[in-house]
Amino acid sequence: MAIAVTRVYALSRSLWDWDEALFSTAVRAYDVTQYHPHPPGFPLFVLAAKFVHLFVADEFRSVQAVTLLGAVGLFPALFFLARELRFSFSVAACGAALYCFFPAVWIFGGTAFSDVPSTTLVVAACACLLRGAGDGRAYALGAILLAVSAGFRSQNLLIGCAPALYATWTSIRAHGAGRRAQIAPSQRQSPAPRPLRPAPLLATIAAAALIVAASYAGAAYASADPPHGYLATMAKLREYVRTVDSFMNPGREPLRRLLFDFFVHPIHSGRFDYAIDALAILGVVLNVRRFGTWMTLAMFVPFQLFAWLMLDPLSVSRYGTAYLPMYALLAAAGVGVIKWVDAVVVTAIVARLFVWTLPAVRTVRSTDAPTAAAMKEMIQGRRAQGAGRRLFPADASPAPGPLRPAPLFIHMSMSPFADYYLASTPNTVVLNERELPLEPRDAPYVCEGVRPGRVFSRPGDVLWNIVRHRYFAVTLSTLGEIWRFGDGWHDEEGEGTEVFRWMRGRSVTTLPNVGPRARLSIEFEIPSPLVAAAPTLTVTLNGRVIDRVRCTSETMTKTWDVDAGPRNELVLSIDRTMKAPGDVRELGLRLDRYSWTALP
Repeated sequence: MAIAVTRVYALSRSLWDWDEALFSTAVRAYDVTQYHPHPPGFPLFVLAAKFVHLFVADEFRSVQAVTLLGAVGLFPALFFLARELRFSFSVAACGAALYCFFPAVWIFGGTAFSDVPSTTLVVAACACLLRGAGDGRAYALGAILLAVSAGFRSQNLLIGCAPALYATWTSIRAHGAGRRAQIAPSQRQSPAPRPLRPAPLLATIAAAALIVAASYAGAAYASADPPHGYLATMAKLREYVRTVDSFMNPGREPLRRLLFDFFVHPIHSGRFDYAIDALAILGVVLNVRRFGTWMTLAMFVPFQLFAWLMLDPLSVSRYGTAYLPMYALLAAAGVGVIKWVDAVVVTAIVARLFVWTLPAVRTVRSTDAPTAAAMKEMIQGRRAQGAGRRLFPADASPAPGPLRPAPLFIHMSMSPFADYYLASTPNTVVLNERELPLEPRDAPYVCEGVRPGRVFSRPGDVLWNIVRHRYFAVTLSTLGEIWRFGDGWHDEEGEGTEVFRWMRGRSVTTLPNVGPRARLSIEFEIPSPLVAAAPTLTVTLNGRVIDRVRCTSETMTKTWDVDAGPRNELVLSIDRTMKAPGDVRELGLRLDRYSWTALP
């Protein structure tokens, strides 16, 4: 009950990440071909959220309610599994409590992701399957739960494979010739649980397979152009995972470098991860001959290896929630060798995890995420324009009087949030900011990252160490504030509110119309090996050289007051460049901050 209260306390105030928006939009209109949600469709997870939506008006809250139910069920489900793995009562209770307070498990239990409820289901399914080795009813329940958990998240089959094979093989052996013990009627005291006989066993397996097949067939036929649209979308997903997320992508971090993230530091509790890792290793060493140790490893290591090889390394904290029960149970088993002390030690660990994670929990429960805050502000600004007011007080609109609502522009990184918040409002999604028109200047534009305009952000403290490093900063601006970076610029780099962009020896940038006079300011950095040569930066605006800067220090800031026009082309060129070891790019200048503002 106490742990359940902490799950309610961690409910996030708004959706934040890409997948949350996809799940929430899917409750409104399910279509995998439109990535509502993303493939393979998570059919039973969305179906559960749709059921809750009958009683809860908001789609995000409906998905969040399903996640919350899963988070509340984590402790009893994992305790049940630990007991079926033949761990002691103390190890089961300590391990389950420890897992519940791993930072990512606590945080994601209050979101709208499928990971936590699917983990609860598969853990309960594995517990029932292990009990089902000697109890046909438990086996049937476990098989059905495993099928349902696969309908929540297909990778759960990797976790449930070992218990399912063990229970099935044990049931088959129990019905083999000479395997069943004969008990005289006078010795029978009460009906004992029995394994399923071959016919019911096969029927149970068939029923579970039918649930999985029906779930994903339903996803296909609930989407556009069934089943071809769904199959084509799945083919695109497989290609994306193979070429982008998996180890087959040459640009992905090498597997040896990702070992630390996936195997050593998946708990995301800072340096305290090492203490839990050490206890888990101790638990394996001291219990190496026990059934529970090997079955625990057989359950969770396959998914851990799959995640290491095939899944996005940036989301390891969320994916890790599926195999972190292994760390918790084995760590509790490592502490459990010291009788009567294990509960004290685990309580101290849980207290430390609680205190460490609490600031992050307070942030997500008390403030809107940058994505939600920016979209809500855009909606309010749209209403203000419709009422004849300006979107931003500083807008330099061309004429007084009633204002027509300006078109809305959405960067591709924010498109799922636009689908959710702006479903009834026309908007234009752009992938490259170079495609943005220069007019109308007051047209709103929202994107991830830091741009001139109003920046919505979250602190990069403890929360930064727990979740994916995305959407910590979102900017709501207008077309009149956005620079269009053209030839000569590399892609934007950095994280959160600290972003930058490298250029080659020469770059071209289009600046918006801000009036006849403007102030141009740039803060830039020169590669340190070039500073000794004092390269010269030439600044050209609209075909006229406005300055030549001799770069004698690594970091510099320059400002110019210039004449401007309706369309302004800024050309930066530097006479020396370099290539860093292992980097094929030509590097001349790093642009850290910039501004282009009207002068009176």
